[in-house]
Amino acid sequence: MERRSGEQRRRYRVSPVEGVTPQRSWFREFLPDVGVAVLRVSIAALIVTHALREFFGILLGDTRWLGFPGMFTDRWIAAVLLSVGALLLIAGWFTRFAACLLALVVSLSWFAPARMAGHWQVDSLELIATYVSALLVIVVIGPGYFSIDAWRAGKFRARKSTMKVAMSPWIESQYRRSRLSR
Repeated sequence: MERRSGEQRRRYRVSPVEGVTPQRSWFREFLPDVGVAVLRVSIAALIVTHALREFFGILLGDTRWLGFPGMFTDRWIAAVLLSVGALLLIAGWFTRFAACLLALVVSLSWFAPARMAGHWQVDSLELIATYVSALLVIVVIGPGYFSIDAWRAGKFRARKSTMKVAMSPWIESQYRRSRLSR
């Protein structure tokens, strides 16, 4: 019979005091969700600034503003869809739908005439491809922990254990004395 060292014996020990699963680090547990939230909010903020540029000529620099788009024209519809979708994306509400809608609208702007000075800047096909790929990543990954979708799904609520196991007083005292092991 093979003898185990003290380290190997301790690894299989189970008690109410020592959890079965190791303690998880807050940093490792939430860092990917923080990265998803930063990606989601930064892409949405850039798209909102583009929609504001379409509507009001804000942050255009030396490019001439084409004026407020007429109601229900293609520029107006695109700007409204971009602003509503980006605000949904910032809040994390219907995130996958909003990211898919934004990816569709942004990818349709690939075919807009390059001479439109008020639209995406001239020769900005790389920027459009970057936005579409980042939005598709958000569609695949999802909203993450820091979003309204996660709150609605119940990821913030503490989950109660449904399993109750009665333990005899003798076994409980043995666990406390650390005599009982697996």
